[in-house]
Amino acid sequence: QLRGHPQRPPFSIRRQRQMLLRCGVYTNINVSYLRGASGAKLVVDGTRPDSLEVANELRTLISDNCNDIPVVLMLNKCDLEDDWVIGPDKIATLEQKVSTLFKSSAKDGKNVDEAFQKLAELMLERD
Repeated sequence: QLRGHPQRPPFSIRRQRQMLLRCGVYTNINVSYLRGASGAKLVVDGTRPDSLEVANELRTLISDNCNDIPVVLMLNKCDLEDDWVIGPDKIATLEQKVSTLFKSSAKDGKNVDEAFQKLAELMLERD
C-alpha cells in the first residue's frame, strides 16, 4: 500500500452497482461468468414490463456468448395473470428465443419444480 493511497477493495462499489440491474436482477454481467454454462433460466414478472426487457437483454447476451445452451423462461405471477401488463405478442417474441416457456407462480409454487426439471432434462440431452 502506497502512502496516501488506500488499498482498493477487490470489487469496487462502482463495479458492484454495474452488476445490479434496475429490476433487482443482474443485467450488466461480465461474459466470463457465462463461460461453461450448460443452461440458463430467465424469470419475467408478468406485472413488470421492464423485467421482460431485461430478459431480452440477457437472452441476447447468452446467445452471443454461449454455445446454443438451453434456456427456460418462467413467466412469474401466473396467479395474477389478469394484472399482467406484458402483452401476448411480446411474450410470443421472447418465447421464440427460448427452449421452453412456463407460466409460474412463486407464491403457490406452480410450475417452479417443472421448470427446473425441464432445464435439467434439456441440459442432459445436450451432453
